[in-house]
Amino acid sequence: MSKLKEFIELKQTYKRYAIEPNLVNISLTEEYNPSENIENFCYTEYQAQLKLSLKQLIRENANADELIELKKHAQKLFIEEIFGEFRQPILKIKRILFERRNTDEALKQLDLLYKQMFD
Repeated sequence: MSKLKEFIELKQTYKRYAIEPNLVNISLTEEYNPSENIENFCYTEYQAQLKLSLKQLIRENANADELIELKKHAQKLFIEEIFGEFRQPILKIKRILFERRNTDEALKQLDLLYKQMFD
């Protein structure tokens, strides 16, 4: 996984539920909050935000192993959500290199992948 997983934290919300429904949710939210310009020298602030969240109910007396597993599960879901679309191009490059041994074609595919990721 990437170094992104180091920033995934597990935090108790202190909310309690009487039932245990399955509440797995991955969402992308975008927030736009313009403020009014009062004077010409004032600035308007814009904020772009990416939020990934997972809500999971866990027993009150959950042990540390269960919490560790929950965090690992969240890491896998988030990493897949962010980087999963690049799995096939990466596997294609590996096949080109190891099966066909065609470095020119692999470099072309790598360039395409780079453009997909950063353009």
